Amino acid sequence: MVDQDTKKMFRSMKALIVEEGATPKLILKSILNVLGLGRVESASSGNEAIQAMKEIHFDLILSDYNLGSGKNGQQVLEEARASGLIDASTVFFLITAETSRELVMGAMEYQPDTYLAKPFTPKDLLSRLTATMTIRQEFAEIDDANRNEQYEQVIILCDQKIYESPRHRVHALRLKAEAMLALNRYDSATSVYRQVLRIKQVPWAMLGIGKALCLMQQPLDAVRQFSNVIRRHPDVVEAYDRLARLLESEGDSELAQDTLEKAVGISPRAVLRQVELGRLAAKNKSWQRAEDAYRASISLAYDSCYKTPDNYLALADSLQVKLDDSKSQESLEALADVSNVLDQVRSEYQGEKSIEFKATVLEAESHAASGNDQIASDKIGRAEGIYQKFSSEEKVDHCDGLIKGLAVTGNYKRALEVVEEIDDDGSDYQELMAELRDKISHIKEDNRCQELNKKGIALFQSGEIKHAYELFREAADMEDANYSVILNATQACLELVRQERMPSPDWSGECEVYFDRLKGIGRKNHRFGRYTTLQENFRELRP
Repeated sequence: MVDQDTKKMFRSMKALIVEEGATPKLILKSILNVLGLGRVESASSGNEAIQAMKEIHFDLILSDYNLGSGKNGQQVLEEARASGLIDASTVFFLITAETSRELVMGAMEYQPDTYLAKPFTPKDLLSRLTATMTIRQEFAEIDDANRNEQYEQVIILCDQKIYESPRHRVHALRLKAEAMLALNRYDSATSVYRQVLRIKQVPWAMLGIGKALCLMQQPLDAVRQFSNVIRRHPDVVEAYDRLARLLESEGDSELAQDTLEKAVGISPRAVLRQVELGRLAAKNKSWQRAEDAYRASISLAYDSCYKTPDNYLALADSLQVKLDDSKSQESLEALADVSNVLDQVRSEYQGEKSIEFKATVLEAESHAASGNDQIASDKIGRAEGIYQKFSSEEKVDHCDGLIKGLAVTGNYKRALEVVEEIDDDGSDYQELMAELRDKISHIKEDNRCQELNKKGIALFQSGEIKHAYELFREAADMEDANYSVILNATQACLELVRQERMPSPDWSGECEVYFDRLKGIGRKNHRFGRYTTLQENFRELRP
């Protein structure tokens, strides 16, 4: 039985039911009718739900997780929050029969007001709805002030709420601390969070202290604080995210990646976290991990508001490490994989000139890496044709890609000309120009590295091991020598030792340096087997 005061509270509210099935939809509607809601709308799909939210501001949304094809309930919540279609005044209930840890963690990351597991009784839903909406009503004035960024008023209202309604003290303190952070009162916010922790050991208060420490430019203390959150509450993935960002800013991108991988292990369905892991892994040249993360982000984001062509392009870029001019089956399969990814992005974003340009540049780079010089030259020529149709502003946005593509395909003269063309535009792009010239120089060195490696392979295969090793060593000494080059130098060194022709008396020390640089090879890397074999050979030959 619902009392009159409760019915009065619900009478002015508007609700949206998002449910694929007709019968569950009717059941939910009948429960809401018992509460006396003023208006109840329904949607059968995620897209219908988003459209309804664009037209009407709802006070309550009840969404099933499984909505058939298209967006699921989690993705509806993602997009609604990201697009500002719902705010603090809207209560979002996510209903699901899914019980797997992965799905539950993924759904809870987007903070629905309640995660309601099936089966449930009408009484369960009524009780949960009433309790949640009552609290929301209690804090309506504070939510309004927050929405209007009236943070001083938020603090005043929170203090009143703490005095008038002690049972809601902790929630009021949370909102008060967040308002203080918004006003740059970091010490005061920290004091409030510590006050909360004396009442109840909630992870969000510990996180809040970490946020304040970051804002106060105290990175070491913040690292300790987020690490403490993880130790005490290992499922709080936000702590891993914040710790990873902090570690990277402090120069430890490898530990940042390791931290983020742990977060992905706990909650793998968060699109933005997978993207961030892909970026970090690529930065650390953990190419297999980058590939896995970008593939996951593409799959998870397909019906999401976080779908973007950048993830397809980043995946294609990360796959290029598998390419070489050996015409091996592995290299040919990798080239086909790159082509497939680029075909996908073209299909998904047909008619977008920028995407076509970027995809064509990546094709040129891939064919250059595969030894298909004529195809690479044709592709970069096509990309430049697209580039010339861009506006001056668009050229500035895309010149980086064209210059890289020209340099990778060996056309350094034209790459420098493009830099000068941007420079002659009359705009103040000195910093950009310097970066672009550095990039050309870097690519030129990388191409030199690959050229040395290629010649070294030919010499090694013809039995000229000593000469091959000299070329491999020169290539391996270059700053950005890849794993293949370093492995080749290691193999040639060991072969000279085996033939008792090693010129250096400290050959073992030289090999140890190479192996140290190869530590980042993961087990999934296609070169890992060769790496372990060379390690075994080294141990056998070592005095």
